[in-house]
Amino acid sequence: MMENERLMEQEIISEENFNQEGKSMPKKSVRISPREALGKARNFILNYRPKITTIGLLFGTIFVLYLAFVILSLRNQGEQLPPLPPPEKKTEVQKKTDDTKDSIDQKVQEYSDMLEKLDNFQAKISRPIVNLAIRFNP
Repeated sequence: MMENERLMEQEIISEENFNQEGKSMPKKSVRISPREALGKARNFILNYRPKITTIGLLFGTIFVLYLAFVILSLRNQGEQLPPLPPPEKKTEVQKKTDDTKDSIDQKVQEYSDMLEKLDNFQAKISRPIVNLAIRFNP
């Protein structure tokens, strides 16, 4: 259907370009406003093979981003950062961590001693008495 319309449009255009004698008429220069040109371009991009248009836009965006990163890296290439100062060791923090480690070790040792003292506690406890003869009277 679209092909028939295009053929008809081409025929009409070719007929307009020729006068009755068969000579071609001079073409008139038609000015298109920027708004109309933008609309035509948008329609062409959206309607003419949208897959190809999408892939083209994707690669175009990637290329533009790549160029932007290259330009940014070249611009900052001349600047050098000052060297970092050597790290300072803080003895207060190390002492505090040593104190906490010692206190934790001491607590673990106390807990282990308490468990060793409770090693024979099961022998001292009497066994529970359980009545296994359970009856249900209806």
